[in-house]
Amino acid sequence: MNYFRQCTNNQMTQTIPDHSGNTCLFSAEEGFNLGNLFKNLYTPYGQMTNFALQPCSPRQACLMQVQILEFAAHELNLYLDTHPDDEKMLALFNEYNACALKVRKEFEVKFGPLAVSDVNADCTSWIWIQGPWPWERQ
Repeated sequence: MNYFRQCTNNQMTQTIPDHSGNTCLFSAEEGFNLGNLFKNLYTPYGQMTNFALQPCSPRQACLMQVQILEFAAHELNLYLDTHPDDEKMLALFNEYNACALKVRKEFEVKFGPLAVSDVNADCTSWIWIQGPWPWERQ
């Protein structure tokens, strides 16, 4: 089953921005798999090919969506550190950042917090002990 498509199409909002008109960037998904969003900065390692990640559950698929969006926003953030006047990249950063925040909140509603700082201050029990631990199969 293709959990990633199920997550992005049915369970959570389709949010990965389309920047296919920008020829200097990989798509967010491809950049995430390659470890670099910028085509001119990517150098493959020898004859190695990258393995496309396949999530095994809806939770993993949604977490991967969060990671892809946060990766793209972070890559653009680093670019803007050295090119602060690039308005197109700033707009794309803002779009990815907003999408990442939205998808992260959707993930947390459905699956729980991702970080200690995401725990609701009004919680009456320690949520980290609930549910499967990361190493437990679901």
